[in-house]
Amino acid sequence: MKQVFKHFLISTALLFASLGAFAGGDATVIYKLDGNASSADVVGIVTYSSSNGTITVTPNDGNYLEATDLTVYKMIDGQYAQGRTREPNYMTPVAVTATNSGADPSNTTTYTITVPGDEYDYEITANFHRRTSVEDATVTGLADSYTYTGEAIKPVVTVKVGNNTLTLDTDYRVSYTDSINASTDQVKGKITLYGIRKYMGTKTVEYNIAKANPTLTFSSATATYTFGQAFTQPTLTTTPTGLAVTYASSNTNVADVDQSTGAITAKAASTEAITITASFAGNDNYNAKDATYSLTVAKGTATLATVPEAIANLTYNGQNQTLITAGSATNGTLKYSLTGGDATDFSETIPTGKDAKTYTIYYKVEGNDNYNGTESASLDVTIGAKTVSAPTIILSETSFEYDGTAKQPTVTVKDGDTEIQSTEYTVSYTNNTNVAASTDNKAPTGTITAKDGGNYK
Repeated sequence: MKQVFKHFLISTALLFASLGAFAGGDATVIYKLDGNASSADVVGIVTYSSSNGTITVTPNDGNYLEATDLTVYKMIDGQYAQGRTREPNYMTPVAVTATNSGADPSNTTTYTITVPGDEYDYEITANFHRRTSVEDATVTGLADSYTYTGEAIKPVVTVKVGNNTLTLDTDYRVSYTDSINASTDQVKGKITLYGIRKYMGTKTVEYNIAKANPTLTFSSATATYTFGQAFTQPTLTTTPTGLAVTYASSNTNVADVDQSTGAITAKAASTEAITITASFAGNDNYNAKDATYSLTVAKGTATLATVPEAIANLTYNGQNQTLITAGSATNGTLKYSLTGGDATDFSETIPTGKDAKTYTIYYKVEGNDNYNGTESASLDVTIGAKTVSAPTIILSETSFEYDGTAKQPTVTVKDGDTEIQSTEYTVSYTNNTNVAASTDNKAPTGTITAKDGGNYK
């Protein structure tokens, strides 16, 4: 019998760890792991302060303990917590209260019990548990892909371990890496789960961030470039702003475009529109994108820069004389005509005139491949008849023998050294048949008269 009792005491001593001498107010701790007997070096340390009734629990790494895992009994006397104290009704359970109900049960936590006035010993059973790893957790709620926004994309997921759905910031924390830029084959967005409190370990899952589609929009879908007029090219707007774009023309024979600025250089008018394209080649976070507008290059209208003017006070001199001062044209060629006929009658030669009369000078600006011409206009220029104040008159004969016929000598009229053509005047005779003395008032007479509309007067 003594041997059996001794054996019982030895076994009990191995099961319990004493936190002090078994005097009044001491406590004995029974260590367990998931309900099975264990030891402090395996599960952690539990200490008791009799001065204020505080139990301090420090789990070993990988373990945790909550308030419900502590069972405290008040012993019937201040003796050993064995023997007859195990008999029914000799132990009284004591309520345990967590000092901080939100404390991490895997870290050091404290609990209190109500200490009575009399000294009692206590039996504390601490049932530790192994923390569960999240390495094999099931993570759901991730989309097939997310689209780049320029800001961190942090998907909210559901985490389950076995049949238990974990609560963020209670059972695990998360961190996000590579969560801003679009994913590549080598780098994708990552969510890392960190088990806390009852859980431990980490788990990382990846998610894809796709490139976004930028927008490129011209302020107008069509534009017309007219030669000779100011041109405002359609404005390109991009989202996001600042995208590097290049411009191109579908027909550089009609219009070229600056690759960097989009500025238009028109080359030839065309009845067919061309296409101007702005291209974004794409980058790490945005897909490639184009925008276009239709450009028509139209003919302008040539202008008369300086109007030709009639030369005043022209007088017949027997020579060709310039009739006008030359005008000038912009974006065309100024041409003249004395007939006002079709286009073939117009030339760049300044018109001249010889005879005394009024000339009508027609002029117009002739266009080209890029400019339309103008309608013709006209002005009048007059070369006046020359006044002959002292003509020289030469008769072919000055004396005739009477024969009963009228005598009409040939007349030559000169203006200085210049002989005036007979077509310019008429000659009339009187008293040119009978003989008459020169003193007779019936003497033969010839009268020279300049023709109307001629070159002389």
